[in-house]
Amino acid sequence: MASHGGKQPGAKARRLGAEFGLGGYLDSWVESRPAVLSAWAIVALLLLALAGIVVLAEKVFPHDKTLIGLSAGPVFIATLFVSIPLAARRRVLHAYAAGIAKVGGGRHRVVSWDGLTSLAYTIVQGNDDRNEEDYLVCRLRDGAGTTVLMDLRFGGDTSSKVATSAERLLTRRLSGPLLAAYDAGQPVTIGRVTVDRSGIRSQAPVYDTRRWYVPWPQVQSVSASDTDVTVYQGTRGSRQTSLSGTPNGFLAQHVIKHAARQAGVPVYP
Repeated sequence: MASHGGKQPGAKARRLGAEFGLGGYLDSWVESRPAVLSAWAIVALLLLALAGIVVLAEKVFPHDKTLIGLSAGPVFIATLFVSIPLAARRRVLHAYAAGIAKVGGGRHRVVSWDGLTSLAYTIVQGNDDRNEEDYLVCRLRDGAGTTVLMDLRFGGDTSSKVATSAERLLTRRLSGPLLAAYDAGQPVTIGRVTVDRSGIRSQAPVYDTRRWYVPWPQVQSVSASDTDVTVYQGTRGSRQTSLSGTPNGFLAQHVIKHAARQAGVPVYP
């Protein structure tokens, strides 16, 4: 398999790339998230489970040490198998020219660009106790329902480039019909946001304060990104809605910019 970046793929990366026709290999990286349980917590859990079953077995089989031992063994092993996934949260991603693969937990998930149907950016709040900043997770999904989650804190420039490439590809495929629908006078809805000839509205539930509507004559300027939309109304303040987690929510910015230009409204990135 050809390597575009000079880095040579491992055996697993070569096999997945060839099996799914993912094209030239780009890079691999590890997503290593904090374990749910520390090593000491797992040891304590195992010892607690062992002690508990021994005490219980002694009451049930007070004179048979063999049965006590046989009872403790399976519980100890079962607890070990339950604990391991809580500590091991290591995933490896392999990026290719025509797709991405994620390996971990004894299985793999592969999304090729040919089959890609949606991309969603989700804003995840960082852990204040660890002084973590908010970060983005990119969800790539194909027509068969296979999903690859890509934490953009990992992978350096490669993970960002993969997300950008997938976004551009979907923009080319999907934005044309949306813009044509708007030009034909139809409302276009992406996630919570609906854009039409009269203005922009947020389709949040009625009881939600994020439900709003602003007609184009009242829009002083608009800002749209992959994850949110903000409409500025001058002295009337501003309205904002989130597209975090919305499949293909990034397309809203293209429709809004198109509509705003026709309405003579400035658009800021």
